[in-house]
Amino acid sequence: MCPDFSQSPVGNGNQSNYLCNTGYTGVDGGTCILCVAGKYETTTGNALCSVCAAGTYSGEVGATSNVCIGCPVDSNSNDTSIIKTDCICNAGSSGPDGGPCVKCVCLVLYHFVLVTRTKHIRGGLLFLYILCDENKN
Repeated sequence: MCPDFSQSPVGNGNQSNYLCNTGYTGVDGGTCILCVAGKYETTTGNALCSVCAAGTYSGEVGATSNVCIGCPVDSNSNDTSIIKTDCICNAGSSGPDGGPCVKCVCLVLYHFVLVTRTKHIRGGLLFLYILCDENKN
């Protein structure tokens, strides 16, 4: 009989040949451990669970495929993140953890004076909106 969460190649009853099922990790013939949230395993056997890459997250335990979900636009997360709120807005953007993140906007004011040929002077303000760079959020 195979250990829990493992399988044997057809016609092979040797316990050392038992392979952990997908979604599990462990040494062949040994104890199989469920992949935790933020990781997944797509193959049977003696392989480590793969990690959800930075910028993604997954809360699924025992995932048998890459079910990692990308963070919202203008946000990022560490690898092995497990919930959407692990996604933090990038520098130059703001919003709640998990998004949505919005690019910061800086307001630049210019005062100008216009002198015409007839010496009429007109003044006013020119509003210019620019996107903040990473050092000005």
